[in-house]
Amino acid sequence: MACLVLYMTLTFLFSIPLPRGSHLKSWDPNFSLILGNEQTQDRPWQGTISDLYIANQVLAKSELIQAFASPDDLRLLRQKAVAFYSLSGQDSYPDQIGESPRLVWQGDRPECQGNCQPILNSQHWLATERSANWITEKIRETSQFTLITTVSTSKVNQTGPARIISLSGSPYHRNFTLGQEGPNLAFRIRTPITGENGLRPELIVPDIFSDTTPHLIAITYANSLLQVFIDSVEHSFYLELIPGKSALLNIFPGEIDDNLLIYALVYYSLIFVPLGLILSLMTMFYQGNVGFVILWSFMGGLAPVLLLEVILATGTGRAISLSNILLGAAIMTFTLLLVSGGIRFWSWLTLSRGIRKAHP
Repeated sequence: MACLVLYMTLTFLFSIPLPRGSHLKSWDPNFSLILGNEQTQDRPWQGTISDLYIANQVLAKSELIQAFASPDDLRLLRQKAVAFYSLSGQDSYPDQIGESPRLVWQGDRPECQGNCQPILNSQHWLATERSANWITEKIRETSQFTLITTVSTSKVNQTGPARIISLSGSPYHRNFTLGQEGPNLAFRIRTPITGENGLRPELIVPDIFSDTTPHLIAITYANSLLQVFIDSVEHSFYLELIPGKSALLNIFPGEIDDNLLIYALVYYSLIFVPLGLILSLMTMFYQGNVGFVILWSFMGGLAPVLLLEVILATGTGRAISLSNILLGAAIMTFTLLLVSGGIRFWSWLTLSRGIRKAHP
């Protein structure tokens, strides 16, 4: 019983979102805001970007619904914005909040008449004329942000990741980067856990750029929870930047980055397979006490699954996930039944051999 209590304590401490690991105070204020490339000019992206909205807080669900319902009316949310750029025509683009530097063309000026949306590529991209320190400093104050933009890729198989929007100084030093890797969306954010490159882990959203259809993308971050919404609040993806899950990605580099299902299976297996093993041994040891077995099967099995999900959900501010609860319970139950059945089979086999030896 003491072993079970110790195991549960260590597991939950390893899974709690730690404030020191989730803050954004390490963001570098010297980085420029760049659209369509990297500071080193070697990660170009081909496509179009319309409005770019950045706030230093997570917008309420009702405000995100409003943004998706009326993407042309992002100005209605400007009271919460720290920067807002409307990209049309071929001239430079001022921050309509008035605090950040203009976005100016790098390379050749594109050919664009009237209010058209210019195409970004390796020949012309956009960058602020100096560091976007206002944006960085305001986000550092709250360690939260919301980014909303509409993007359309011109090429469905771009790699690098190709930089769509990046607040960065080089390919390996960033505050955040929204990019395209093949047909997938990739988002990297700098925290004490993910490091200066924001790479481990990064959030991969599959097949967003499998065609050239424009997509309204909203990205939020607060309390270790990174969320990406594609075209509606219902179509969302998330990544919890907590010590346990990040350590898992460092133990298995390159194995599970691009598949969130495998990532979840491995993470919950590491937690609940040992728990199922402990419970199976306890039920075998106390199998004569039916009431105790039933009590500890619940307290030591289902209760930890529920408690872990409550800790993760409340710590990051997301809703409780029934799928996470069912996944944890399924892994724990499968392990419990497998080990218990294996022990009983081994006991039966040993007993059968003993009987045959006694009665040859």
